[in-house]
Amino acid sequence: MKMDAMRRQAGRPTKDNSRQIVGNYETADVVGKENGESGRQVQRYIRLTELIPELLDYVDQKRIQFTVPVEISYIDQEVQKWLFEYIKDNGVVKLNQITLLRTQLQAGAITQAKMITLLNDN
Repeated sequence: MKMDAMRRQAGRPTKDNSRQIVGNYETADVVGKENGESGRQVQRYIRLTELIPELLDYVDQKRIQFTVPVEISYIDQEVQKWLFEYIKDNGVVKLNQITLLRTQLQAGAITQAKMITLLNDN
């Protein structure tokens, strides 16, 4: 919320500069500096808002390594639900598995069965 307020104060970003600058720092850097985090880490926290609630609960419970849900946040919510079921049944997923899944999704649609096979093979 603080980043949104700072962005509104800084004005609308231009087409040439979609990243919002406040003084000499990007907004995320300013918020991070005030909270002892890097700007990139603040951006990762923001990405987590794209997770389905069940996966976000797993993040809060530290059942998933932090970098994994950040990558999952870029995946469609239907596939996130499949991932949640997979994690619930199998324990954990690793970053390389999610990277492979994202690559497969970019190539085209995937079924839940194909996703499970991909995760089990890697």
